[in-house]
Amino acid sequence: MNMDPVKVIDLTRIFTLPTHVSISNFPGTPAGFLTKLYYEYFKKGNRITIKALDRINLTLRRGEILCLLGPNGSGKTTLLKIIAGLLLPTSGKVLIDGIDILNLTCEEIARRVTYIPGLLLGGAWINGFFTLKENLRNYAELLNLDKGRIEWALEITGLSEIKNVKAAALSSGIHARLVLASGLLKESGIYLMDEPMTGLSREIVVDLLGYIKNLRKAGSSILYATNSIEEAERIADRVAILNKGRIMAIGTPEELVEKIKEEIVEIEVEGINIGVFRENIERALPGESKVRIEPLNYTNDLLKAYLTTKDSRELLPPLIDRVVKSGGKVRFVKVHKPTLEEVFIKFTKLSGGGNERKD
Repeated sequence: MNMDPVKVIDLTRIFTLPTHVSISNFPGTPAGFLTKLYYEYFKKGNRITIKALDRINLTLRRGEILCLLGPNGSGKTTLLKIIAGLLLPTSGKVLIDGIDILNLTCEEIARRVTYIPGLLLGGAWINGFFTLKENLRNYAELLNLDKGRIEWALEITGLSEIKNVKAAALSSGIHARLVLASGLLKESGIYLMDEPMTGLSREIVVDLLGYIKNLRKAGSSILYATNSIEEAERIADRVAILNKGRIMAIGTPEELVEKIKEEIVEIEVEGINIGVFRENIERALPGESKVRIEPLNYTNDLLKAYLTTKDSRELLPPLIDRVVKSGGKVRFVKVHKPTLEEVFIKFTKLSGGGNERKD
């Protein structure tokens, strides 16, 4: 039977601390603890309970990249560490290849799952006096990994042509690719990547994302945590939006856009001032629509508005008519679906909300 690589069922993780401990200064806590805004706090006796994950349900399918997209402190790292066997859940289940993770030993989990944190900070083991290939060989020997996968890892990460160059002569971007290659030395079909691009330049990030897609083409399944919209747009087959420890929505980027059921209207006008234009919009718009107006020149008679509405066909005719009757001229109109960024902002601003159980 072809099992999904990872299945998370009603997963909850609660952390409990003494009330006299200052959470913002508590040593060794996950980064999410530092952002109190995203957690639910309440006192229970003489302790503070922090609900980091709240009934999470999701499935990582075979051969896909599923992005966990959420703000800092939303629970991404906690979720990945539970799947990797580094933290225990308070309740719920994690199934790896159909087996409850609590029934697997640490060694059995490690054979199935590779956890990769930030690539920039993960290269402390790199020795500048050794070549890239020698560094990987030393890393494999240290952790008793398969040295037979070194050439494959170098090829997947685009390092084959410079494998005999000493690490000291190469850039931080190459070092980040070497850290990624080290994570591929273990033969596991599941990769958990925890904000791997933190601190790297955009050029390096775009380069590395291409190599991660190569890993998917090789048949691996990747759960990729990020707070970057661009990274999610570039590599995700599906996106799970995580906020306050809960999954607010999950689906392909196109499916998430359809969930919003809104349109974005861009309209550019000239010949009227911003007050008249705003009045025209307010009279033409349904009450639930949103408006943002930007002046495009110093005299404020060339204006561009961004409108969010459920039906542009209902909005535009009366709005254009009012602009013309006010002495203005419509220069430009564009209607499009919301972007993934706009979808993300909408879902993370929702109060409450539940997990989507259907994957």
